[in-house]
Amino acid sequence: MNEQIRLYEELSFNSHPSLQTLYYDGWILRFSNGYTNRANSVNMIYSSTIDLQTKIAVCEERYFSEHQPCVFKVTDGNDEKLDSLLADKGYQVVTPTNLMSMDLTDKQFEAGNCIITEQPSEEWLHTYFALENCTDVQMQSTAKQMLDMIQNKTLYCRIVEAGKSVACASAVIERGYMTLVHVVVDEAYRGRGYGRKVCEALLFEAKQQGAHTAYLQVVQNNKVAINLYEKLGYKKLYSYWYRVKKSMPYKFRPLTDSDYNFIYQVKKDAYKNYVEMNFGSWNEEDQQGYFAKFMEAYKDGAVIITKDGIDIGFYNGEVVDDTYEIGNICIIPEYQNRGIGTAILKDILDANRDRTVTLQYFKQNPVGRLYERLGFKVVGETKFHYQMSW
Repeated sequence: MNEQIRLYEELSFNSHPSLQTLYYDGWILRFSNGYTNRANSVNMIYSSTIDLQTKIAVCEERYFSEHQPCVFKVTDGNDEKLDSLLADKGYQVVTPTNLMSMDLTDKQFEAGNCIITEQPSEEWLHTYFALENCTDVQMQSTAKQMLDMIQNKTLYCRIVEAGKSVACASAVIERGYMTLVHVVVDEAYRGRGYGRKVCEALLFEAKQQGAHTAYLQVVQNNKVAINLYEKLGYKKLYSYWYRVKKSMPYKFRPLTDSDYNFIYQVKKDAYKNYVEMNFGSWNEEDQQGYFAKFMEAYKDGAVIITKDGIDIGFYNGEVVDDTYEIGNICIIPEYQNRGIGTAILKDILDANRDRTVTLQYFKQNPVGRLYERLGFKVVGETKFHYQMSW
C-alpha cells in the first residue's frame, strides 16, 4: 500500500472512530456493535509478518467472540494474494467504494442558507437518523458514541425548509484534510439541489478554517452522488471493498433488558416437549426460576439471533480453558429448517478450529444427526443427554 492511500485510510479512521480497536501484526481490527462495516472490520494497511491463514483464523475467532461477522476491508494496494485467499474461503465482495479527493486551493463555494454547528445538535441527530431510517435505538446510541469520540474539528450542517429539515451532512477537519460524511437528503426533496447546497456549505466553512484538501467515500453504484461530487470537483483516488462470508444468513445483536421474555419464550418453545418427555411435566414456576439462574450465569455470552432485522432466536456459548462450549442455539419455529442453525454452527467451528468444541442435547432431539454430519462425535451421556465433541 502506498503512502498516499495509507494517509487517507488513517484520516478515515479518525473521522469515523470505532468504539474498540485492536492492533494485530499490521492489521487493525475495529469493533462498534455492528454499526457500519467501516467501524467493524479488519483493515490491512501496514506490513504483515505472520502467515495469512493464521491471521485470518485469529480475526474470525476474535469477531465471533464479539458476536459479529468477520468483515475484511480490502483496499487498492493490498496484497492480491490476500483478496484471492479470502475469496477461496467464501468471502464475497460487498459495497465496492471509491475514495474521491479534491484540491481546495482554487475552488470557490457558496455558503448558502444552512445551519452549521460544531457539535451534533439534537435537531441534527434527529434529522440524520430520520433521513437514514435508522430506528434501532442501540444503533443510534452507538452512532452517538462514535461521534463523541472524534478528536478533530467537526462541522454539522442541515437545511431547513418551511420548518422541516430536508438535508444534512457533516465534516471532519484534520491536518488540513476535510472529509465529507453523513450526506443525506429527504427522499421527497431530492433532485432540487439540496445535496449540492449542504456539501458546498460545509466545503465553504472548511476552507475558511484552513482546509486545503477535501475527500469522501462513495459507494460505486451510487451514480447520482458520484455525479454530484464530480461536478463539485472531486476525482477518484482509489477504491476499496469489503469481503464478507457468504454463509451468514443471520446476524447477532447484544442482549437488552427487554429481551428477557423473548428469550424465555424461545427457550420454552425449543425445550418444553423434551422436558415433558423426560420429567413428566413443564412446571412454569420452576422453569421461570431455572431460567432466571440461567440468565444470571450466561447472559454475558448470550446474543439475539436476527435475520433481516427480525429477532428469530438466541444463542449462547463461551470459552472455558481450551474448549468452546456451545450452550443453546434456539430459533423460533417459522425460521427453522432454513439452514440458519447450520450456518451458525459452521461459523462457530470456523472461529474455533484450534479448540475442542463441545455441546449436549436431549436424546430424543433429532438435531443429533446434524451434529454428526458436521463432525461431532458422542463422547459421553447422562440420563437425559448425549454429550458431543468436535
